[in-house]
Amino acid sequence: MIRFKKRSNKEFHKGEYLKHLEPKEARENFEASFPDSLKVFKDSFRRVFNALDHWDKTNLNEP
Repeated sequence: MIRFKKRSNKEFHKGEYLKHLEPKEARENFEASFPDSLKVFKDSFRRVFNALDHWDKTNLNEP
């Protein structure tokens, strides 16, 4: 993750202003526009998305 961060946020975000995305929209954007030069990190980030989805579902079921 640290190596990923060191690889220019501008390259990943392509200079766009950051905005808050809903989880579904963030995942769709991630799958559709992940840079080829950073493919080595894609599986790790997919696992993070899956863990966060699981965490959200678990926390929604608690009283």
